[in-house]
Amino acid sequence: MISLGFVRKTGEFLADAFTLDDVGRRAHACRRSSVMLLFAAYSERPNGAVEEFLRGVSDYHAHSGQHTDVYCVGYSIDRYIKPDNYEGREFRLPAYSEPLSTFYPGIFHEVRYDLQSRLRGYWEYDGGVHVLVFSTTGDRENPVDWEYCAVVTSRRHVGRIYDDVEQMLRDTFNHAERCAEGLSPNELGPYLKRKEMLAGTRRVASAIGGDILGGLFGK
Repeated sequence: MISLGFVRKTGEFLADAFTLDDVGRRAHACRRSSVMLLFAAYSERPNGAVEEFLRGVSDYHAHSGQHTDVYCVGYSIDRYIKPDNYEGREFRLPAYSEPLSTFYPGIFHEVRYDLQSRLRGYWEYDGGVHVLVFSTTGDRENPVDWEYCAVVTSRRHVGRIYDDVEQMLRDTFNHAERCAEGLSPNELGPYLKRKEMLAGTRRVASAIGGDILGGLFGK
């Protein structure tokens, strides 16, 4: 995994993390209020959502708010540094994916499985782009609450409340920047529900308007 949230706010370099424990230690050391994990499984022929994410990733590292770290699961910025004892497949990424350089499927699925276990069935990865938001605790031994999160996904939310993956990610990052104490699951979950309700109301109103017009012109 790689943090995309350090450079603009703190002057730190981008740095790899390969386990949830690594993420927790860094969040505690840097006194972050929340953590985002971004899941977007890469293959040699990435689907539209994943490719769209990769084409915009060069700017996302500077767009997550000063209290929130964003990690891209399975990705690395340094192709010459591997996690210890990793012997699985690896994919070199196209130039437009910089600063990301390499995708490790083995790490992606190891973290995915670990997180699904901790969330006890609340979340599963079903493809595309997923963003999971977790709160930090301030506790050195358990710095991140990995058992509760809010989730936004391209498969569920693009086409319903967002036009595309970029709008989904930008809106999530913008919301994080607006939150003075960092974006928490308790902030993002209700925010997404309000957007879904508003979008549903608009669809109903549009359908009713179409029926009325259809009736008028049909007479």
